[in-house]
Amino acid sequence: MVVGWIAIRLVLGQFDHKTDLPLDICNIVALALPLLMWNPNRRVHEVLYFWVMAGTIQAVLTPHLFEGFPHFTFIKYFTVHGGLVVFAVYATVVYGIRPGWRSLWRSFFALQIYILSLYLINRLLGSNYAYLMGKPPTASALDYLGDYPWYLLVSEGLALVMFILVLLPVLPRREVVKA
Repeated sequence: MVVGWIAIRLVLGQFDHKTDLPLDICNIVALALPLLMWNPNRRVHEVLYFWVMAGTIQAVLTPHLFEGFPHFTFIKYFTVHGGLVVFAVYATVVYGIRPGWRSLWRSFFALQIYILSLYLINRLLGSNYAYLMGKPPTASALDYLGDYPWYLLVSEGLALVMFILVLLPVLPRREVVKA
């Protein structure tokens, strides 16, 4: 669906490299999912699990959309984001890959590398993927986290808290008690 969206934007002559490249985390994850389905990999699943369960659920709860239902953008947004959550749960249950504390830290470190890379890309393109250069133009949860750049630091702390929260349901019972 992500590739289809880009193709549609290109055909309509509406493609904008500042907004339409698949650089947001959810789009990157959506592109990586078919690879994980065909070739399950523990390390990749761990990262995707945390990114999807902590981040994509946030995107579903606080969407940044300019069009409502039944616009294609609306349908694409909720199909991609909802599909990511379904996939993360499916892969965790079916493949039996259970993230642990180490995978939480690996995923958080991978997020830092991704965000730093995306920040550099944003600087190069003059874009604002993942809202690293400023808050979205519409009201969002980021409005409660302070001004730029402070909301980025608060977001880091919240991401870590969210990672811990989404880890708890998949930890073996004895590890939850130890923590």
